[in-house]
Amino acid sequence: SSGNNNNGNNSSNGSGGGDSGSGERSSSARGATLRDAVAALGPVFVKLGQTLASRPDLVGDEAAEALKGLQDRMQPFPTEQALRIVREELGLESEGDAKYSGGAAPPPLVGPAGSGAPFTALSEAPVGAASLGQVYRGTLADGREVAVKVQRPDVYMQVGLDMYIIRAGLAWLKDYWQTDTDIPAVADQVGAGLLRELDYRLEAANADMFAKEHAFLPFLRVPSNVPELSGRRVMVSEWMSGRPLRQCNPAERLSLVRMGLESSVAQLLQTGMIHADPHEGNFLLGDDGRLVMLDFGLVTRMDRGHQESMAGCILAFINADYDLMLREFKGMGVLPEQPQRWVDGRWTDCTFQDFRGAFLKALFASSDDGGGGGGS
Repeated sequence: SSGNNNNGNNSSNGSGGGDSGSGERSSSARGATLRDAVAALGPVFVKLGQTLASRPDLVGDEAAEALKGLQDRMQPFPTEQALRIVREELGLESEGDAKYSGGAAPPPLVGPAGSGAPFTALSEAPVGAASLGQVYRGTLADGREVAVKVQRPDVYMQVGLDMYIIRAGLAWLKDYWQTDTDIPAVADQVGAGLLRELDYRLEAANADMFAKEHAFLPFLRVPSNVPELSGRRVMVSEWMSGRPLRQCNPAERLSLVRMGLESSVAQLLQTGMIHADPHEGNFLLGDDGRLVMLDFGLVTRMDRGHQESMAGCILAFINADYDLMLREFKGMGVLPEQPQRWVDGRWTDCTFQDFRGAFLKALFASSDDGGGGGGS
């Protein structure tokens, strides 16, 4: 993983034509305010912000661009705490522990080859920081360059509190909308996924399995793990040199998107193993021109029936067979057996034909305005 810190710009309010620089500074300040506000809410809200950063069609270009800073440019926690966590996970006691109270020096974390230290070098500051952890660059005794991912302190408690608040809000929405849909169950699913993501041993296993199942894609690279130096809160993996999308030129961006698209199709329709956190911060254009995928804390599996339904949806869309498309949506579990429409501020049961008409109206309205805001 790699990261670059961007500093927010001060804004300047002013009216009058021609001062585009003032407008850009004001826009930058608004974006920084939004990003910092979401970051302060906690890791679950940051995850939501990371997802919305990839949906400018929902939140607008300005907000989406600002929220991208949540993907790998979060405020880091102190390196002293990170090193303490690394030592604990590797079984290297700290100086304050009773075992070394008699004056004996604790085992070194960083030292020359042959000293017994696991690392011969480790960056003094994190090279990237995200919602659940931050990454340091290191060198192992055998000369391998590695990324050392360290979990944020007390993040379990923070995730639990965030999910409690979100679940309470969704329960209120369920009553307000007077719907039979178990909306709080959505929070339960998200929360369970986040708690799994906090066990880096599961992430390492996910990465290994993903690399194995997608080895037929020659353009895809997944970092290999160093299991003997990894634990629940620390994961050591192969260092992958590359650049994020924002640092690529137009031709490189096109190449990265094409590889990402082909990889996504292979995940959805061939292997069924899906990288479930595909925001921009988790993809790099490797120095060798290949696609590098990072962060396998969230993966999911599609069963064969869902894969068949998804392939059917694609064919139905190509053939403009929208009745078949809706039936395939049901096969995927996207649509309930009893269709509903949003009418007068609440979900209301309707016939399939009414739902079909509303679906087609929304579909063609989106096509007419280019799929983005600004249409009338």
